[in-house]
Amino acid sequence: MDKSYENFQDDFLKLKEKYPEISYGKIAHELDVSDAYAYNLPNRRRASFVPMKMIEKISKVFHVKPGYFYEYRLQKALGYIDKDRDFLDVVERAIRKNRSPGYQKSSSTSDTEKESLENEDENAKEQSA
Repeated sequence: MDKSYENFQDDFLKLKEKYPEISYGKIAHELDVSDAYAYNLPNRRRASFVPMKMIEKISKVFHVKPGYFYEYRLQKALGYIDKDRDFLDVVERAIRKNRSPGYQKSSSTSDTEKESLENEDENAKEQSA
């Protein structure tokens, strides 16, 4: 397993299935958390990320690198962008450049986000003209 693009909860459950001998009690012990906390890791209702330190410990339990988890890689990227905020402009330009003309916005994209993306597209076209 090199890396995943699934959400943390799905990855956690897949790894739990792959290693059925690893109980939630063992996970709790390795993470130094309560059994209830370990059991709720794949059932989180909060939209917040699992902390990177926790993902690092979980990756050791399941014998994968922390970078296997999409959320870990995303948090690292966000941390980099936060430290070098000008880099966000580079990312936004790359997104506009690489988005194909037939790009379908996610159904979960809000109307405000859609309008913002459409305005960015129009501005990019005007600037390139």
